[in-house]
Amino acid sequence: MENGVGQHQAPRRYLSYLPQDNSGLADPQSEQVVQTISNDLAELLSSPIAEFWHSVATADSLIACLDSYLRFARRPFDEPQGFPSDAHLQLSRRVFATFSRLITTAGTSARSQNAQILYDRWVLDVPKLLDLAAIYGPDNAKLLQQLLQQVFKVQPLYARDVWDTGPTLTSNLQDVLQTCQQASDGLKQDGRNTRLLTGLSDGVQYMRDLCMTLCYFLQAYPSGAQLLLQGQASMVTQLTSLHDDLVPQMARAVTSASQHSQLQAAQVLHHLRHLIPASQKLTHLLVSQACLQASPVPQLTRPPWGGGQAFSPAAKGELLMAAVMAMAQPSQHTQGSATLLNALLSSFGLAAAAQSAIAKGTVQMDIDQQDYLGVLLGDPSSFGSEAGSSALAAAPAGQQSQQALQTYIGQIKEVMPNFGDGFLAAALQHFSYNSERVIHTLLEGDLPPELKGLDPQMPLPAAGTTGRGVAQPSSNGKTAASEAKWSDLAVAAAAADKPSSGSANPSLTAQQAARRSAHKATSKMLDARSEAEKAAQLQFADAAQWEYEDEYDDSYDDLAPFGNDGIADAEGDDEGGTAHPGPFTWPGGAKPPGFPTPGRPPAGQQQQQKGSKPSKQWVLDGRIYNYKKEGAVEVRSQAEAQQAVQAAADAVHGLGRGGNVPQALPQAAHAGAPGTAACATQYTISPC
Repeated sequence: MENGVGQHQAPRRYLSYLPQDNSGLADPQSEQVVQTISNDLAELLSSPIAEFWHSVATADSLIACLDSYLRFARRPFDEPQGFPSDAHLQLSRRVFATFSRLITTAGTSARSQNAQILYDRWVLDVPKLLDLAAIYGPDNAKLLQQLLQQVFKVQPLYARDVWDTGPTLTSNLQDVLQTCQQASDGLKQDGRNTRLLTGLSDGVQYMRDLCMTLCYFLQAYPSGAQLLLQGQASMVTQLTSLHDDLVPQMARAVTSASQHSQLQAAQVLHHLRHLIPASQKLTHLLVSQACLQASPVPQLTRPPWGGGQAFSPAAKGELLMAAVMAMAQPSQHTQGSATLLNALLSSFGLAAAAQSAIAKGTVQMDIDQQDYLGVLLGDPSSFGSEAGSSALAAAPAGQQSQQALQTYIGQIKEVMPNFGDGFLAAALQHFSYNSERVIHTLLEGDLPPELKGLDPQMPLPAAGTTGRGVAQPSSNGKTAASEAKWSDLAVAAAAADKPSSGSANPSLTAQQAARRSAHKATSKMLDARSEAEKAAQLQFADAAQWEYEDEYDDSYDDLAPFGNDGIADAEGDDEGGTAHPGPFTWPGGAKPPGFPTPGRPPAGQQQQQKGSKPSKQWVLDGRIYNYKKEGAVEVRSQAEAQQAVQAAADAVHGLGRGGNVPQALPQAAHAGAPGTAACATQYTISPC
């Protein structure tokens, strides 16, 4: 029969691999089964590509055979039971070759038919990938790495499956920890209970196998750490509880039970000795690859978190802080250097790796987080403000200038992080390296013409760049003339070179930088406010802007409750007005902002009473301003300002001067028509 696309041979029936088939030469029947499976896979590997994929798509026994071998084959880290036979070694190589051919011939994209068969037929899934790592990782790490990288490249859906597996592994580990805790507590009360000892032995073996399997998987696929943790430190928390709390308790419980079951207790203690370094290595790989290394971002379809934010440097900083805090929790059963955190510091160099990741930008943390991280890691001089101060003090003069500029830029970006470093450097040069003036100008939005033409996101040129640069502060207190200027800031550069007595020294000495860095964390804590406090402060500021800036004593308001001068002023016509028969009450009992208190003298009279000198004022849209505003008209006195406001009110259509007097009767009103003035002060619409 031809091996074409349309004609295929009948699918072969493949035998499954069972646990007893690990016996090797000790069981001739098992040896024969192993040889049969190996021969069937050899024939499959030698078949044409079309026939190969037809068997994969139709032969369920083939998938069951591969799955059973991955599940039951002995791991290299298992207890040795004699040397494996040649048939076992040959079968191991052919199973790996089968998976390798599946991956390399599946296509170059997830949309290919073979890649879809690979995923839909469950030829590979996350448990099989973990089994491949456990079987082939110890002796064939490079081949396993190539295989796993190709798997996630051909079918990105597997990355999403690894992401979904993380919570399941954490939950299973937590359940096993609880079961082992109960068994350990039971053994302390009854050392003769062999059932509890057996359960404890099974739990220890499971945790050892899980830790070692994940270690080999993460060594071959480093991006898996980010997928398993999902930006959270739950798995690290469980591993810390295992290492610092449960293992010492289990060791004491098994030791007390060893007098009754010496052989079984010795096996449990042997597994515990392997579990301790396995848990340490797994924790190191999780923290290092998920936080400290610039691992490639996994390509996930339909990312569950709405984007790549879980893999950003800021997210890595939060994850690193959460993981270290989880490991730093005090334990009642483990003290000193025996804790998991101290093991990572001494054996894997966690502190140096964290410091390097922060310096490279792989991890982003603010100064407060770095200070706290340094305390937790036992090396506060290498992190945060103290690290910046010591590094700046030890740097040469040229580097101090560069670090001084970065210090100024960092101060501004703490308040306004959306501006580029290059734009902030140009602004600092323009304002003689006064960061407070830069922040004030950016908040007001009143940029000078030299800065308006620059891109707010402009980056900082690299060190040594010629042609375009920024004059940096030098050690002698002046901007370096040899440095290249911003082409758009010729005027600002010339102004920056001139000494200014009122501006800050553009050079930041090592002592000044150390002092500012040392107090930065304290300033943040003192300036910290809750959202409720911020809202209350904004509300108070909004209400305060309507208060009068005069010396009038509000305590006299209650002595004249029936005055309506303020109301007449607000209406815009108090000449010849008639007072209301009683106090005016606003709806709801609240006075709108901007209206003067009843009984208070008009603003014009207050100025005359005080005898203050006339000052410049500006009028815009019927409002009086004490400062120049774009589009406003300048006036010389309060009376002139009131006239301008009145003129603006007369120009408004509707109820203007005269209240509800019809527009057709202005002459009658000026001719002395009876009741006109009274109607002008009424607040109810009624015919005059």
